[in-house]
Amino acid sequence: MRLVLTRVEAKILYAYLKGKRISSVREYIVLQDIMSRLEEVTENKVVIEDED
Repeated sequence: MRLVLTRVEAKILYAYLKGKRISSVREYIVLQDIMSRLEEVTENKVVIEDED
């Protein structure tokens, strides 16, 4: 399985990885969701999809 992120998710994850503070509950919830999906990743590939 590979990790597929929306642009919003990618921005939140990027900010977190750069050490920026998570400032809202929404960002925290999105980040927790990403982290739970990361546990299932089996490929070294991340895909960012456009939101429609």
